[in-house]
Amino acid sequence: RLENLSLANCSLIFISDAISNHRQLKQLDISGNRLTCLPFSMMEMSNLKSINLSNNYLHDLNWIVSYWWGLKKIDISGNPDLIVSDVLSCLSYFEQLDEIVVSEVNFFPKEFAILNVHRLVIKNTMIESFPRSDLSRPINQIVFDNCHFKNPNQLVRH
Repeated sequence: RLENLSLANCSLIFISDAISNHRQLKQLDISGNRLTCLPFSMMEMSNLKSINLSNNYLHDLNWIVSYWWGLKKIDISGNPDLIVSDVLSCLSYFEQLDEIVVSEVNFFPKEFAILNVHRLVIKNTMIESFPRSDLSRPINQIVFDNCHFKNPNQLVRH
């Protein structure tokens, strides 16, 4: 019974629908390929706990991420055509995530204020605002990697 699969850096341009035959997969690493989309069948992989989709050319992930309710870790960094704010909106409704890694965030959606994650890694982003509210759950660790802050004084609460 296959639970962990790494197809990282294999120059893949597509993932076969047959991947959904491995519904028991808990960890999947398909980073560093040339993927532009994921097969529809992957929405059936509800046992996924960790997925690394970084460094591909993915366009749209919200439709599929919403089916992975057991997900704990996701890395979507390095996908230049991905609208990261849309994926963050979707992930904001998950009960609890251990780690999210993102890059090139155009803006943080209002739903980001309710994001429930232990560790958040933000890479290569110009940060203008960081929406949090009194109702926001605490984020235990935030890593800003190669980020720039438009107005840093507005980001820190006293």
